[in-house]
Amino acid sequence: MTESTEPETCQFYWPGHNVHWIHARKVSGFLRYRATELVVHEKSGQVTFVARGESHTFWTHNNLWITALQKHYGVRSVYWCPSPNTLCLETAGATAEHGRTSGLFYLATEPSPCSEDSIPGGPITEIRVRDKDKHLRD
Repeated sequence: MTESTEPETCQFYWPGHNVHWIHARKVSGFLRYRATELVVHEKSGQVTFVARGESHTFWTHNNLWITALQKHYGVRSVYWCPSPNTLCLETAGATAEHGRTSGLFYLATEPSPCSEDSIPGGPITEIRVRDKDKHLRD
């Protein structure tokens, strides 16, 4: 993805927003279920999928990232981890250093706005990491 095609992101780690690395480590060890029929509702932020024979609908601030992964790489498989409520996408395209590129998306039952007013201590400035940054591995 290029800078112009990247969806905007926020810096919050509560349900429906970003996945913290501790959260990601927990998800890797927890039970996950195959999810099918993934539908991303771009305007509402809702994602719908079928897992364990039931339809599930949740909200995520990162719905446009899911759409971008689908369009840019294609999705090979989707898993749902009920606790913590996380959607795991494994892409069909490019591979990362240790396997396929994937994305983790923290899901919420209700929309949760991300505004700087909701953070104690003042605003958070968004930090974007680019491939050209020296601290990244090739």
